[in-house]
Amino acid sequence: MQISGTNSINFMNTFCAERQLRIFLTGFIMIATIHFSFSSNDNSRPNAKDIHVIGDGNLCLFGRESDIFQFFGPPYSSPSMLQLQLLGNDSVSSYHERGAAIWHNQIKRGSHSVAQMTDFISTETGSFVRDISAEHDVSYDLLVTLDPSYLNFNEMLSCTNDKGSEMVPCANQSFTIRLKKNVPFYGSYAMSPKPYTYRIFVKGCAKLIALDDTNKKIRLVIAPGKGSFVVVSGINPKAVDSNLRKWQESSTRELYHLTRERWQTFSGKLGGFYGKQIPEGFAEAVDNIAVLLKSMQSKQGVVMAGYSWHWGYVRDQYGASRGLMAMGLYDEARQTLNFFYDTWEKYGFIKNAQPMGFSDVFLFCENQEVEMTGYLVLQAFDYYNKTKDDQFIRKILLLLEWATQGQVKNIVDGMLPFSGDETHIAGGLLPRKVICNGSAESTLYFIEGSNRLLDFVRQNKLWDDKKIKELQTSVRICSDSFRKNFFVNGVFYANNPEREKNLIYPPTRPSVCTHPDHPVEYFPENYHFKGPLYFCSNCIKKDNRAVQLPKQERFTDVLSATLCPIYMDSELFTRAEKRQMLDAVIVYYRKNGNINHDGLMLGHDYGMFLGALVEFNDPLQDEIYTRMMSLRDHTGSWAEYFKEDQPLATVCHPWSAGVNIEAAIKYVSNKHDKKP
Repeated sequence: MQISGTNSINFMNTFCAERQLRIFLTGFIMIATIHFSFSSNDNSRPNAKDIHVIGDGNLCLFGRESDIFQFFGPPYSSPSMLQLQLLGNDSVSSYHERGAAIWHNQIKRGSHSVAQMTDFISTETGSFVRDISAEHDVSYDLLVTLDPSYLNFNEMLSCTNDKGSEMVPCANQSFTIRLKKNVPFYGSYAMSPKPYTYRIFVKGCAKLIALDDTNKKIRLVIAPGKGSFVVVSGINPKAVDSNLRKWQESSTRELYHLTRERWQTFSGKLGGFYGKQIPEGFAEAVDNIAVLLKSMQSKQGVVMAGYSWHWGYVRDQYGASRGLMAMGLYDEARQTLNFFYDTWEKYGFIKNAQPMGFSDVFLFCENQEVEMTGYLVLQAFDYYNKTKDDQFIRKILLLLEWATQGQVKNIVDGMLPFSGDETHIAGGLLPRKVICNGSAESTLYFIEGSNRLLDFVRQNKLWDDKKIKELQTSVRICSDSFRKNFFVNGVFYANNPEREKNLIYPPTRPSVCTHPDHPVEYFPENYHFKGPLYFCSNCIKKDNRAVQLPKQERFTDVLSATLCPIYMDSELFTRAEKRQMLDAVIVYYRKNGNINHDGLMLGHDYGMFLGALVEFNDPLQDEIYTRMMSLRDHTGSWAEYFKEDQPLATVCHPWSAGVNIEAAIKYVSNKHDKKP
């Protein structure tokens, strides 16, 4: 999902049988209007600009300065069970080491230093470690709690004050946290199929004091001296005990150096981005995004979509993958594809999103056979073009065939529809009534991805002539009509209502109830009324004779859609036509002073704009590079959306980060003739 909503969201559950696989999948659809988690009266989240992430693929946390507001895993698709909040009015400055998800926090009381703390995750011991050096007393509240949305399940979470033989040896105090299985980590339906156990302890100058009988509110008290605060995790209680023994056999400094060496090995692959001729801050930006994406990449290979979305979304991998490959991180890019292949091999399908670390639950949306499947095919051949790893493409070929055939089934008059989780619709830049219109982007993804697939199977003699001809015919239908459908007299249209003229609507579908008197709400099953309108079971029974079909419109000012042919390096258009598309965006920018849509801008818009400007070596690229880089937060990343240049919704956003850092690398390579 592309928007982090609050009051506007209604989660619904359903179970549907996939008979051929004899499994049950939890069906879920989610909608959110532009009501962001970072609203002025929402204190459940920190300032959007200040969030950072630390992760190693198993254990992950999101924090602000020295606070922690989400702590989860393993695996990444898990509930958050801990929060840590600094008490008092001390100020905190935070930074991470170059090339590593190791964060240093300096706490000051006025102009005097109070404490220094180093945070890292030790993969070797499955633990989060805070190494402490304090000059004065400082305290935190340690809250054993689920995220605010899931407080109804808090009774399934327990915390025990360890005594006697249960105590962690050599610790001042230790606590054991247990969470029962079947607690949601996403919406009200995505349940964790396993229980969790954490062991928490402190050493040295740190103490833990339980503030109530439940031990769910604990005071972390730090006195002058040196010490550590540690949370040991594991995939099961046996693994937790094993990790705890490993921790006891090492020192905090040894674990820190092992973590640092591991990160240095990773960041050592970022060669080519350092030199005297590059803009100030560029190398640091590359480093920041590499660390961000690696921190958010699960052990299973897929990159989570953001702190609100502990899922592997197909769409979000595309931008993340392009960013990874632009930085030379091809192994990480391949791992994202391999995750979807593993999922498909097990079930015979993938959905809009799937969890990391366990199976049998998927995130659905309308028209999920299109767009995200197009991204998947394009991502595979972007990887192939960079690496020539034909063995891997051969391995996942059946997945790519499945993704392509799903798109073919949705072609009507040479057009594919929008996905229900398409970023413009989910973000409110396009109205939901267009969801069954022809989508320029979705159609173009099919054309470009299928052509690359055809080139590969022809070159390697993997398909017979009949199979090749069938796909060629579908591609030709869409290609030959694309200009008529979406690019008319030099104007690029994001949608085309004509697709619905010959469309046979399904009698039911999981979707939003679009009754004019019904608040925005998703249901697992809605019933076709007429045209693009689907009503829930209650609304379909009303006297609906006065309900009119929504007025059809065409939209031309969806700027990232206009730039899509350049971003995709589409072979469907001439260079002159692509220049027309870019010029339309430049005119819009010059006229409005930005590329906002009703004040809202997608986090990747400037990246797509910059990439297009670099492609044509347009002088505006200098200004857009500077403007794009100025939107980064203190972690060096970009948010999912911006309003008046202020971040909204998901920060530390992998899609936006990947698209934008790729554009920055292209810009620097072009300007300084220094090819990474």
